Amino acid sequence: MYRVPAVRDQMIDSAIFLLARDGYGATSFSAVLEHARAPRGSIYHHFPDGKEELIGAAVERVTERTLDGLATLHGRPAEQVISAFALGWRRILERDECRDGCPIMAVATAADAEPALGLAVEQAFSRWRSALGETLVAGGIGAEAAPDLAAYLIAAYEGALMLARAQRSLAVFEAVDAQIRRSALSSP
Repeated sequence: MYRVPAVRDQMIDSAIFLLARDGYGATSFSAVLEHARAPRGSIYHHFPDGKEELIGAAVERVTERTLDGLATLHGRPAEQVISAFALGWRRILERDECRDGCPIMAVATAADAEPALGLAVEQAFSRWRSALGETLVAGGIGAEAAPDLAAYLIAAYEGALMLARAQRSLAVFEAVDAQIRRSALSSP
């Protein structure tokens, strides 16, 4: 049976979508309410501490979804882990003709204005790096090399995503992905 998402969940998912498409500044309460088709009173009912609380919940949800995806890769060979990780980034670009970015990065670029959000972004990337590193170790990468490789993969794919979005083309993403695979998988 199909379950209609609760208003709070719809608002968080709408914030994620809007962050990825329009960035932090354009992800206003009114835009979230319109996208979620939620009643106006929902904002302060579900997020009494305002936009920072809503965006913090969006960062946490994206973080958890990423960690859940990484958990499904645990125990697979490193090459498969990297391929699946790349596919996640590629899907962001393919979803809307290279118009969407990473919602966490959208918050990161505005984190100076909101210190609590800066901490949430820092924790998100730290958790991604740790989980990806552990998954790479389980996939055969040495324990000493895995944290740096995880940081490299996150940074490289984030950068590739941003370039592809700026150029509205998968070509640069494909070039970076090919280089990542050559360098990441040829390392000891």
